[in-house]
Amino acid sequence: MATLKLKDGLVQNSNSFTGDFTVDTNDRSMAVGPITISGTATVNGSFTVMSEVNITGTVNIGSNGTFDVR
Repeated sequence: MATLKLKDGLVQNSNSFTGDFTVDTNDRSMAVGPITISGTATVNGSFTVMSEVNITGTVNIGSNGTFDVR
């Protein structure tokens, strides 16, 4: 699983997502890369990755979901 922490007023995420996670409908989530997704991501809302993403697991995007890499 990924680690999320608040340090010196900044939100930081780890560089790997190893477990399963879901972005629910009407929710928005963001991660700053480079990151690796090796678990299963289910995106029914909006998921944005800043920089780059390496997907070695599974990403399921629902009919109203969006997955954006910038």
